[in-house]
Amino acid sequence: MPRQADGVGSKWSFTALRKHYAATGVDSTQVFASIHDVIIKACIAVEPHIVNNMNRGTRHKAACFEIYGFDILLDSGLRPWLLEVNVCPSLSSSSPLDKRIKTTLMCDIFTLIGVVPFDRKQTSKDLDSAKQKRLFTGGPKSGRPQYRGLQALTAARDLNEYPMTEEDWKVLLETDEEESRRGHFQRIFPLRDNAQYYEHFFEAPRYNNLLVWKWLHSSESLLKRQFRREVCSDPV
Repeated sequence: MPRQADGVGSKWSFTALRKHYAATGVDSTQVFASIHDVIIKACIAVEPHIVNNMNRGTRHKAACFEIYGFDILLDSGLRPWLLEVNVCPSLSSSSPLDKRIKTTLMCDIFTLIGVVPFDRKQTSKDLDSAKQKRLFTGGPKSGRPQYRGLQALTAARDLNEYPMTEEDWKVLLETDEEESRRGHFQRIFPLRDNAQYYEHFFEAPRYNNLLVWKWLHSSESLLKRQFRREVCSDPV
C-alpha cells in the first residue's frame, strides 16, 4: 500500500505542520509553546481528581495510566483555545498516515510506562528475602530519618541538605528513567525552566511534586552523586 502524503488533507503530523509554518514565516516554536501552556494548565486543573481516582483504584502509582486527547483550536491570530479533552481518545485508524502515527504513539506509550512482565517465582523470592531480612535485622536501618515530611521538604533550600529516604530516591529514579524512555514524546512539564512558574497554579502542594521540582533545580545531579556513593560503599 503506498504511503499517504503527509501535509495533505485534513490530518497532518506535527512534523508536516512545523514545515508548513516554517515555509509561511510562522514561529512554530511560539505556537507550540502556547499550546503546551494550555495543556499544562488543563492538567493542573484536574490534578486533584486524577490523584483521588488513582488512590481509590490502586495502592501503587505505577499500576495505572491514562491517555488524554486534547482538541486545540487555533484562531486567526494563532492563539490556542481548548475545545475538549477526550479521556478515551479513538485509537482506530482511518488512513495509512493515521495508522502510522497511532502505531508509533502506542509503541511509545508502552515503552514510556515501562511494562514489566510479572514473574511469580521471582516475586515470591523477593518477598521471602524481604521477610528474612526483617526477621534477622529488625527492618531497614539508616543513619538518616526515614520520614517524608512536606513541611521539612518545603523548608529545605535544596535537596543537598534534605534527608532523602529510599522512597525519595525511587521517585527520582523513576522520573529520570521515564525521560530516557520517552521515544517521540516531549516532556512539557515539569521542566527546570517552568516548574517554578506553574507551581502556583496547583490547588495544594504535594510531596512528590515538590521533590521532583527541587531535583530539577539541583546544581549537581543527585542521582549521579548517589550512584557514586553506592559504588564506593560496595565491598570489593
